[in-house]
Amino acid sequence: MKVSLMLLCISLVCFAVSGLFAQTTSQLPDLTTHNSPLTTHHSQLTTIQTGMVLSVNDDAITSTWIIARLREKLENTPPEKDLQRFVQKNLPLVSELVTGEVYNLLLYQYAQRGLDKMNIPEEAIQKILDDKKNEIISKYDGSELRMRAELAEEGTTIEELLARHKKEVVIAGYQEMHFYPTLTITRSQMLRYYRTHLRGKFCTKPTIRFQLIDIRKDNKVFSQPQQAYQSASQALRKIKEGIDFAEVVGEYSHGFRKSHDGLWRPIDPDSVREQYQPVIEVLKKIKPGDTTGIIQTDDHLFIARLIEYKQAAVTPFSAAQTEIRNILRRQRWLKYQQKLGSELLKKSAVGDMEQFIKNTTIAAYECMSV
Repeated sequence: MKVSLMLLCISLVCFAVSGLFAQTTSQLPDLTTHNSPLTTHHSQLTTIQTGMVLSVNDDAITSTWIIARLREKLENTPPEKDLQRFVQKNLPLVSELVTGEVYNLLLYQYAQRGLDKMNIPEEAIQKILDDKKNEIISKYDGSELRMRAELAEEGTTIEELLARHKKEVVIAGYQEMHFYPTLTITRSQMLRYYRTHLRGKFCTKPTIRFQLIDIRKDNKVFSQPQQAYQSASQALRKIKEGIDFAEVVGEYSHGFRKSHDGLWRPIDPDSVREQYQPVIEVLKKIKPGDTTGIIQTDDHLFIARLIEYKQAAVTPFSAAQTEIRNILRRQRWLKYQQKLGSELLKKSAVGDMEQFIKNTTIAAYECMSV
């Protein structure tokens, strides 16, 4: 098997496994009841530290790694100072992370046994890991010392990252060599998916982007109605003379996007408010970069410049088949993982997950409340 073949499905694996984890955590018991040891006073919990492990057959998951991932998840969340509230908010997330790690490790162990029978050269996998290490070091300006120091601050090591990457490679290799060859995706299955998801996935809504000079005609701005027309005529003349549209916006426009050079974000033309629909209809008829004349409504005078107009489009089935096939493959892989994961968990020697989740959540509070 070529090395590249082993990498083809890594992103698919991560996507599918994450979905499996989310469904599995619902099976975990409620750990926040009044009888739980988590209700113990904070001062009695200081003996719980990071570095705890949960055994999974002949391997293990560390609380340090789980806490590091929890930090990433809560990076933009204000810190919680109260232990009980921290536990109530984050115990489900810790459960999800731990369960995910357990299933990932079980799947790796199973895949490893399958690949061992295929006599995959260790040099091939090592080459992938060396490339990954160089890629990680490059993010730290090529300094391995700096990389190790910053990873340590994040609660991990390069060795741990490479070990995880190896697991992904092995799972992807198993997926490509053992699962996909047995999988058949028919044209009728793809066509059924296409028709079911046509509007949501394979239809692109129209969008329009433009700049607008909006001149109000009411007497709060001009004492006489003809002054509004004079102002619009002056603005249009300057644009035709080559004055930058944004500069003319700043001088003449009263619109709410004046401070943004009159620039509107890309928008579905059908969703634009009624008072601007006359502008939209004119813009649809000109080319990008062109400017309209003066467009008059009851209360406004508009001048617009078209930047981009994309009409609604439908991706034909022939062009969507590759995407649909990959989606259906991921769905089948997820179902296979659910069944396999359940079977592996029953046959595996896994430590006390419930206690590990409790202790890791408390340890996370101790680390993150500092």
